[in-house]
Amino acid sequence: MKKMKVLSLLFSLALPLVFCEHGSSQTKTTDGFEKFYLKFRATVNKRDRAALKESMPAKFQWAMDGLVSRDEALRNIDKIIGWENFWQSTQKAAAKKASPCKPPYCERRPGYHTSAQSPFPIELMFEQGAEGKWGWTAVLGD
Repeated sequence: MKKMKVLSLLFSLALPLVFCEHGSSQTKTTDGFEKFYLKFRATVNKRDRAALKESMPAKFQWAMDGLVSRDEALRNIDKIIGWENFWQSTQKAAAKKASPCKPPYCERRPGYHTSAQSPFPIELMFEQGAEGKWGWTAVLGD
């Protein structure tokens, strides 16, 4: 009976190692995003426009307008949303845990999103680029 308990314990400890390759890949993706998201949240809480720009890819998805430059996206924030509304809404959205996104968004890359309903409805998308770097890639609207 004692041998069975020992064998059972050893088996239960060894079983996760069989699936280690798949699990570690998922963990790396999740861990990488979590680190990025903490940095993004800090950027938003500090209202740091320079760091915000650094978190964006060269081409950024701006709702229905499609891909625009980072600079154009930042001008859109200024003209369409207003920085005060943007910071308030983004702080509220980033305070929540981001959810994995599903198609039609993120079809070719892993991604997450979060949203807030006030003071200005906003949905933020985060994706991992081909080089493996996470970024804030889109404002999708509400």
